[in-house]
Parts: sequence; C-alpha cells; structure tokens
Amino acid sequence: MTAPGSSTGSHSRPRSWSSSVSRSVGVEWLRLRSRRAVWVLTLLAVAACLLVLGFAIANAAPPSTAERAAAQAQVDRQLSDPMFVDQLEQCRAAVAAGGSDAWPADMDCDENMLPRVEWYLGWSPPEFIDTFESTLLGVTMLLAAALVVAGVTFAGADWSSGTIGTQLLFQPRRWRVFGNKVVALAAWSALVAAVVAALAWLVSYWVAAKWGSTALLDYDDDGTPIAVTTADLIGDAVRAVLLVVGAATGGFGLAMLFRSSLAAVGLLAGYSLVGEAILRGLFPGVEPYLLSTRVLAWLQGPYRIYAYPSSCGMDGAPCEPVATTIGVTGGGVFLLALLAVVVTAAAVLFQRRDVT
Repeated sequence: MTAPGSSTGSHSRPRSWSSSVSRSVGVEWLRLRSRRAVWVLTLLAVAACLLVLGFAIANAAPPSTAERAAAQAQVDRQLSDPMFVDQLEQCRAAVAAGGSDAWPADMDCDENMLPRVEWYLGWSPPEFIDTFESTLLGVTMLLAAALVVAGVTFAGADWSSGTIGTQLLFQPRRWRVFGNKVVALAAWSALVAAVVAALAWLVSYWVAAKWGSTALLDYDDDGTPIAVTTADLIGDAVRAVLLVVGAATGGFGLAMLFRSSLAAVGLLAGYSLVGEAILRGLFPGVEPYLLSTRVLAWLQGPYRIYAYPSSCGMDGAPCEPVATTIGVTGGGVFLLALLAVVVTAAAVLFQRRDVT
C-alpha cells in the first residue's frame, strides 16, 4: 500500500536545457539529412573534389616512357636543325673571340642553348607544400560553391513548403529554431570539409613522398625558402573548413532573409558571374574589397595586389607597381563581418515578420 498523497508512478525529471537543445539540434540534423537536394549537392561536390585530387596525382606522376621518347625525338630534331646548329656555332665562335653584343664572353653556349629532354616534358618533382596548397584551394572552392547552395535549399525548402510554420507550432521560440538550423548546417558542412581537407593532405603527402620531396618548405616571391610547420598546415586546413562552414551558413542566411531559394541563388550567381567584373570595370581600386580577394587572403594570405599607375611609360613616367597586401586576418575579419551582417539581419527579420 502507499501512503495517502503518494504517487505510484515514477517521477520524471525535468528535461535540462542542454538536453533540450541537443534534441532540437538533432531534429534539425535529421531534417537536413533528409533533404535530397543537400545530399545531391554534397555528393556532387565530393565527387568533383575527388576528381581534383585525381588530377593532382596524374600531374605529379613522372612522365611515361612514351612521353620521354617523344621529348627525346624533339631534342633530336632540334639538334639536327641546320639553323640551330649554325646559331650554336656562331655563339661558340663569338665567345671564343672574346664575346659580342649578341653573345657575351661569359655565356656558356652549350649550357644555355643545347636542348634537354626536361624542357619538353614540363614536369618537375612534386613538393608536398606546393601540392597541398593548390589542391586544398581547389577542393575548398568547390565545396564552398556547392554547400552555399545547399544552405540556400535547406532554408528555402522550408519556406516554399510551409513547414517553417509547422515547426513554430511545436517550438515557438524562433531564435532557437533559427539557431538549431544554423548549428546543424554548420556541423554538416564542417564534417564534409574536414574529410575532404584530410584527403587533400594525404594525397599531397603521398605523391610528394613517392615522386618528389616532403620537405616542409615554402618559397617567397623572390624564391627565398620559408620553413613551414605542421601547425601551419593544420591552420590552412582549419581556415578552409571554416570558409566552407561560413559559405553554407551565408547561403542559409540569404534564403532566410529573402524567404526564397530563387532570390538567394540569383544574387549569388549574379555576383559571382558578372558582379565582380562590373565592379572592377567601374571602380579600378575596388579589388582589395572584393569577396574573391578576401577569400584568397583568408585561405592563402598574405595576398598581394599590384596596381600600375595610369601614366605608366608616358613621358618617362615610372612603371613601378603599387602593392597592396591583405593578410589572413584582414581577409577573415572582412568575411566574418559580412557573414554576421547577413545572418543577423536574417535572424532579426525571422523574429519579427509573420510566418504564413
């Protein structure tokens, strides 16, 4: 028997705030995974990234026997060319006689003029740092382009189908609905970007170890070697992942702002295809403030822009370019501020306007 006033059922503990948030984010994660368009865009982007990595392997591979034979044939043809032989003899004679205007006395004719097989192959042993930077840039831009559209469709589908109103019936706190969607989308894009960045690292190291050099060295504009640490490379990969996350979140914010996938995609396509070209044509000094410039600075900074004076070469005017350098911080702050404006505006409007 039980005492009066006691309950025979078990008392359920009130659900904590953290577990409630985790459950809400989990629901949005499942909804995101159920979007066919998100899956298609993600798989297409990953396939394109794998293609880029495949090209990186193919370009890093040493020339085949047939390619070397073709290059040797070109060398033989040049060596048997009477005009080339005559020019080589003129060089040798001029250097032996003390040099001339065309052939300085310190010139090594054989070293500078005799053709080599390597000249016709266009191949050099791959270096880990160079291969990683180029492949990471390629796959990051592909992922960012695809997942920004995935973010647009994730939000736009809710508006076009009217499910956003249904969600608000079960969770009236709009800021939580908005935040849960952002967190789920950010987690998805970060996972995909991290996997692809790791693949770029592994492929770059593998081709360098097999056919080139794995030395942690980069080179400045004047060819000066710069030591690179593993932490630097991890930083490059992290920045790439953050860019992809920012692109997906920005696409989501635009779709929430306009309540339309079509408007958001149209704006993105218009800017990327013709917007920057028009801005460059109308405002010559606008390049440091373009989105593409800041993206490159964030991924591979410092990014240098060289502007030549309009009077270059006129009446003896100097033609020395003016260099503008944008560092990683400058690129990141610009992108973060732009993302914050878009997402904040979308969140504020989502709080205030009617949802029908």
